[in-house]
Amino acid sequence: MPRPSQVLSAVIPVPRRPDSLAGSQPPREPRDVAGARLRPAEIEDVDSAARAGGDLCRHDALAGHWVIYAPGRNDRPAEIQETVLPPESQTECPFCRGNESRTPAATLSLGDPEDEHGGWSVRVVPNLFPAVLPLATVRPQYGCHGVAERSYEAGVAAWQGQRSPRELSYSVPRPRPIELFQTFELHGGHEVIVESPRHVESITDLSPAQAARVFQAYAQRMRYWSSVAGVQYVTVFKNVGAAAGASLRHTHSQLVATSLLPPNLERIERTTSDYFRQTGQCLLCAMLAEEEVGDRIVARSPRFVAYCPFASRLPFLVRIAPLVHTDRFEWEGDDALRELARLVQQIVGRMEALIRECSYNLTIHTRPPHHGTEESFHWWLEIFPRLTKVAGFEWGSDCFINPETPETAARQLRCPSSSLQGHGLQGQALERPRSPSGRD
Repeated sequence: MPRPSQVLSAVIPVPRRPDSLAGSQPPREPRDVAGARLRPAEIEDVDSAARAGGDLCRHDALAGHWVIYAPGRNDRPAEIQETVLPPESQTECPFCRGNESRTPAATLSLGDPEDEHGGWSVRVVPNLFPAVLPLATVRPQYGCHGVAERSYEAGVAAWQGQRSPRELSYSVPRPRPIELFQTFELHGGHEVIVESPRHVESITDLSPAQAARVFQAYAQRMRYWSSVAGVQYVTVFKNVGAAAGASLRHTHSQLVATSLLPPNLERIERTTSDYFRQTGQCLLCAMLAEEEVGDRIVARSPRFVAYCPFASRLPFLVRIAPLVHTDRFEWEGDDALRELARLVQQIVGRMEALIRECSYNLTIHTRPPHHGTEESFHWWLEIFPRLTKVAGFEWGSDCFINPETPETAARQLRCPSSSLQGHGLQGQALERPRSPSGRD
């Protein structure tokens, strides 16, 4: 089927999976959490209540989860302070130029055209402490769908068209007693993307050209791992700061490729495919069309839009998506990657202007290999500061409590000179000190 050439408009249906996908149905009107129809004025009243500080539940049609907005929780006392990463010198850092022997051999090295000595500017290396086993022949083990099969020979056969991806994943199950304690060997790859040879701590410390090379490295390694037989899922992410899970200050990202599609991504793939079958439209394209008329937009560029989603799970979460329907991040061209890198730098810079010692995560969601369709899946990127704790209610209910509405967050990110002090969130307006080495 042809790729849609522009953002599609649609009304988001009631956030409940239909009993049947057969037949075409007209778009459903917006409704509240009880299922009652909302008139346009009532929709505006809901947004006004959220901005005024009233508690409210919202549903994320893409991810399928509910979020509770409780701005009053901003006033809670905070006696426990967040830990920070210890200072790090260039001689101790394994990612700095001159310390290459402290990491495995590079799987990708991008040069700097402006470096007369021909040194590297972005370096990708295997993670010394991988989260997954190296991709290889996996011993058959019983799982929920039958016998797991991830051999190299089976992968080659699949890529040559002799076997389908579904056959590659699992063979026909054999009758046997229900396994209560199932196991599965997770294989794949785990790499570190070192974003600069200099000891800088933020992507905002990089020049636009250097940041663009970082995103080009993302795309190259994601294309590689997506082509490896047996790989079902590939993602790139950044952990910045102790609260976000980082262990080193030197600016870097990570890539993980796995032989199993995570359940959350499987659910999103099913949701987007179902929506496309019902409406003939991409779900995220429809959501972007709705966002265009709201006040949750943070920034735009010719190809991308950055906004705080309607049902953000975390305060100041920003989603960036291409305006023209595209299913895979890794196949974006160099011009688009340069534009995207610059937009990410702008968004992170605004977060750093609002939040002292800003810890945040960045994740890229691209269509997994062998899953979904080009027409139904739309890639996106998310950046979210770690300002709140995931506590007992969230773990017990899988329903997050967000003390900041996306409308308020977007407004502050559009004008980052304002302060978070007094909001009950960790941090305050303070410009991060730049690295003494300057920009790359």
